[in-house]
Amino acid sequence: FLTFPIRFGSRTLYGRPAHSGIWSGLQEGSVGILLGALLGSQAHDPFEPPRKEVITIGHPLLGDKITKITGGNEDYDVNNALFWGLTGLGFSVLAHHGGYNPEAVVYLTLYIYDASKRDLVWANRVRVKVGPETVWSPAHPEDLILYAVNEASRILMKQFFEEQQENFIAFPWERLQKIRSETEEAAQKAQESAIKSELEANRAELAAKKALRIYKKMRPLE
Repeated sequence: FLTFPIRFGSRTLYGRPAHSGIWSGLQEGSVGILLGALLGSQAHDPFEPPRKEVITIGHPLLGDKITKITGGNEDYDVNNALFWGLTGLGFSVLAHHGGYNPEAVVYLTLYIYDASKRDLVWANRVRVKVGPETVWSPAHPEDLILYAVNEASRILMKQFFEEQQENFIAFPWERLQKIRSETEEAAQKAQESAIKSELEANRAELAAKKALRIYKKMRPLE
């Protein structure tokens, strides 16, 4: 909210700065001070004007009237202008450092070669510019660059498949489903066979150990 009025006033008075940074900050700071001083000179807060109190001496209608000034500050308008001018300077500093929208620009070129023919099949180039979707979205440069690279890759691959779709072999979905189910069934059978073989091996090992114990208990005849 602060960025719009401060920068709008700065561009209106000074135009676009030739050099950004400190000079732009000084321009926006002067606008904040000017707006704060103009509005603050008409304010009665935080410095209040003197309060006038009329005191009548003698008869209420014929007596002398004395104006008594109490409280307040005689230079309230100057003090308020200074106070709100400095406040406007603070707001202009916030506006100068706020409203920044980081962006990342990526140029990505994709080449696709046919290794068997050693020939270039397809090539294209894309430019992607990204920025945070909201003020709470990640705005780190590495995150923005990574997102831009992924988006550029997606665009190039989508365009490649759309243009080369006629060169691909169409494969029915039902056939793919059948192959998948057959593969899963074969894998299940292989797993069951492996478990069965492991059980048979354990039984053979137990039988061998039993035969060895019997052999050790046997004594040769004299």
